[in-house]
Amino acid sequence: MSKQNLVRDPTKERAELFVSLAKYYMDLHNKKNSDVAKAIGVSDQVLYKRRQSPRNFKLSETLKIMDYLKFSEADRARVVGVKVKIYAMGGKDD
Repeated sequence: MSKQNLVRDPTKERAELFVSLAKYYMDLHNKKNSDVAKAIGVSDQVLYKRRQSPRNFKLSETLKIMDYLKFSEADRARVVGVKVKIYAMGGKDD
């Protein structure tokens, strides 16, 4: 019987989610890796390495990338691990 790690790692999951969302928004806004690296003040190589190991992103870099790529509020909340309640236009808080 093989041993498996059955424990979820929410930090790893959020880091991987961030990288996949960053790729989505880079494609959406037609931005290259070099554009994002320049916007957050790191070299292309550093950004590439951090995308390969997403847990190595600093919080400040994560926030700068989300601002530069114009992440939606819902996606921002998913990345930082905040649960938000999204209301439809004109909805009321009961």
